[in-house]
Amino acid sequence: MQRTCSTGVFFIGILLLIAHLLSISAGIVFHPAVFWVSIVLIIGSLIFQILKVSSDSSFSNFIIFEILVANFAFHMIYALPYSGLYGGSPTPDLWALNHFLENGSFDIATKPFPGFEIISGSFSLVTGIKTFDVVKFIPSILDTMLVLLLYHFLKLILKNTKHALLTILLFISLYYHLWFYSTFHWEVLGSLLLILTLYLYFIGRKSQQKQTFVVLAIMCLISLIFSHHLSSFIIVIFLIIFLATSYGMKLVFKDKTLNIPVTFVAIVLVIVFAYYSYVYIAAIRVMVEFGQGLFDLDAMGQETYGSQVLSPSITIRQYIEQYGFFAFHALFGAIIAYNLIFTRRKRDVWYAFPAIYLIFWGFIGILLMYVLSRASGNLDSERALIFGWIFGLAPLVAGIYGFKHKWVQRIGIGALTLFIFFGMYKISPIQWNPAAQQNNNTATSQDFVLAESVDFTGSVGLFSGQTTLMAIYNTHDFYNQYTRVPEFRPYLVPITTRSGFSYGHEQFPELEWVILNRKYVAKENEQVSAGILKYTDEEARELSENVIRLSEDGYDGYQRRNLVYSSNELIVFK
Repeated sequence: MQRTCSTGVFFIGILLLIAHLLSISAGIVFHPAVFWVSIVLIIGSLIFQILKVSSDSSFSNFIIFEILVANFAFHMIYALPYSGLYGGSPTPDLWALNHFLENGSFDIATKPFPGFEIISGSFSLVTGIKTFDVVKFIPSILDTMLVLLLYHFLKLILKNTKHALLTILLFISLYYHLWFYSTFHWEVLGSLLLILTLYLYFIGRKSQQKQTFVVLAIMCLISLIFSHHLSSFIIVIFLIIFLATSYGMKLVFKDKTLNIPVTFVAIVLVIVFAYYSYVYIAAIRVMVEFGQGLFDLDAMGQETYGSQVLSPSITIRQYIEQYGFFAFHALFGAIIAYNLIFTRRKRDVWYAFPAIYLIFWGFIGILLMYVLSRASGNLDSERALIFGWIFGLAPLVAGIYGFKHKWVQRIGIGALTLFIFFGMYKISPIQWNPAAQQNNNTATSQDFVLAESVDFTGSVGLFSGQTTLMAIYNTHDFYNQYTRVPEFRPYLVPITTRSGFSYGHEQFPELEWVILNRKYVAKENEQVSAGILKYTDEEARELSENVIRLSEDGYDGYQRRNLVYSSNELIVFK
């Protein structure tokens, strides 16, 4: 009865969530409470099943199936409400994919990691599915495969099915995993290949065919290098920390412990850095800049996550998100540290290593929050922490279940449950509340219909007040803008990163198409009036009063342009 009822509640929650997301895309207004009711039903039923009925091995397999379904459904929060692609990264990658299918080759100088495009293009050719739909949904499919593979890896680490199920539920509810891994980004495939490489290697150590598994792991590593720069570097960090932890435990405790041959670590180092050195030297440059940022006293504390806490415009929701983030990480860090220092778990390499690995990424996160500029390494704190939590959640769950007193365990499980809902709370209301979408810069379905019905291509490109909108209408110029070095794109004259305008004043009259986002321009005008944004006299002249007047008045007199389309969001001139 418990299994049947909890399963029914789970799938009712899934159906409610999908129906709510589809209603947003169809313009039907459901009450936002429907979203939260569906989330409570999904997560509540999964937690109940894991804690109460997961001891049955056959039903535990069904629970992981439900978790995979929930993971895919959560990704749909960032896919179904939109007619287009969510975020800025997928659009240029879609252009690269189409270019690859048309020409059959990549320019390795501008696309050094073509793995995702190769696998997506192959899938599109075999199935006949349009590349746009492939780019929109294949990240969620690959991430579901990642979750399943990670679950089996966690079972190997924890040696406990219930703990592995709870850990994987925590992982799919992490905010950064929820939104970033639902988009067409290199990291989705990179993370899958990262886990697969490690899984093959450590599984092979227990097999009689060790050499075969090592060869398969190295082949998978090569695929990883062609797929994502950061994930290939993370496997280097993983192996170095694992090697240091295992040998350190062996010296301190004089116990036999799991270790890995230095030879394998050396092979990985040579393969990864050979590719960096000969093909993608920018990766090494980022590492150098990151190191230099540690000693740049003038840049410390500038534009960091921590400085936002003192921002005068912070909202109650932002307070909850920021201080909740700190509170959960402080509590969980204390639990892991306690077990690592005061219990016998410090003798278990599969507890000590993930704990130390998480502490390492936590330290990187602190540097990114309070010390380094956001430009250092182009890596934010939550993105760094997700790499630590992939394995760090395992010692957290094991540490909570390791407490002797049941009431302490219950408090710990309660904290984990709150953390799961906290990850869902951090999803922006823009994703699930139609009323909140009124303040969003994401293009509407009507804008996409316009893009399909009108040819916006031109010899001198477009002018747009928001890069996502620009990407909709001209993916070719959008891609070139962010991949070509400045001397090869003289027609683009960036004014300032704050303004979001892609062209200088002198190029504006020559453009064939002008697309302005009313809300974006209005918001910037308010910030300028309030003194939040400040421009030099030269910048102010380049912004051009004619551009602002064009967006406000909506007349067609400037350069004898014709008004093509006008809405609450966009105004388009030719």
